[in-house]
Amino acid sequence: MFLAISTKPETIRIRKKSVQTRVVCSLTTRPKPPHYFDKVLDSLVKQFDAVYLALPKISCRGVNYPEFSYPGVTIVHVEKDLGPITKFFGILNSNEPSNTLAVVLDDDIIYDSKIRACYERAYSQTPQAVISGAGIVYKYPSFELPWFLSMTGRRESFPGCIPSFLGNNHLTTVAGYAGICFRKNLVNRNELLDFIRYWNKDSDCFRNDDIVISAFFASKGISRLSVRIPRCKSESDKSTESLSDVGGIGMMIVQHKVYQRLRDCFRGDAYRIDCLCGLDLLMIFLVTYIISRYPKK
Repeated sequence: MFLAISTKPETIRIRKKSVQTRVVCSLTTRPKPPHYFDKVLDSLVKQFDAVYLALPKISCRGVNYPEFSYPGVTIVHVEKDLGPITKFFGILNSNEPSNTLAVVLDDDIIYDSKIRACYERAYSQTPQAVISGAGIVYKYPSFELPWFLSMTGRRESFPGCIPSFLGNNHLTTVAGYAGICFRKNLVNRNELLDFIRYWNKDSDCFRNDDIVISAFFASKGISRLSVRIPRCKSESDKSTESLSDVGGIGMMIVQHKVYQRLRDCFRGDAYRIDCLCGLDLLMIFLVTYIISRYPKK
């Protein structure tokens, strides 16, 4: 009896191995990519589990895409050039598992070697959200205000125009140049295609993918959050135009115009009392001025 008790096998506890989520990136380019495109791809191949490059056969301008291959890059052929937003279909047309984490990027930025780690860490804290390194908060959407009175921006690694004095990191729109990160099954490919086809009839919407994809996320009730990432920079001589065709202040004006067209998609967004935009600053200045001019007793 003693022998039987003493030799009773111990309960063996098997610790399940945690499954590592795959982290991939997705992008597109034009028929003639930036002259430093190899550097862009190298920076991505070194850190992501896969790099998907979505390419149509013919560009929206009727230019044929040449045959392209690059070590570590998987070419994903798409039926039609949908403009800059084509970059989302590298991951969405892939055979990646539904829980794969995707980081959608631009083709003219040589990304920092820590970009994957930044997004992977942020995703672990907010898995049901879309995350971006930059973006815009649109305040007073119901009023037809100029862009400089109703917008406040977020830039990677530093705030622009005090986007939130309460530290709220919710965005209205995300920014592709700084990365747009989401779990693959958060986006229904066919629903997104239908949304894009409807709004791409407008030429400004076609060129401004950041506003269109943000409107899609908003229409699905998906939060858009900002996260600090290393500064994003492109080469000074890109040798090719931007996919969005507009830069500087011109881009802000057009983006605001597109947002106004799509603003019904953002109706579910909370009103932002924590943000200061141009109109707020103007009102603060006027109130301060009036008080200062009021005669003291």
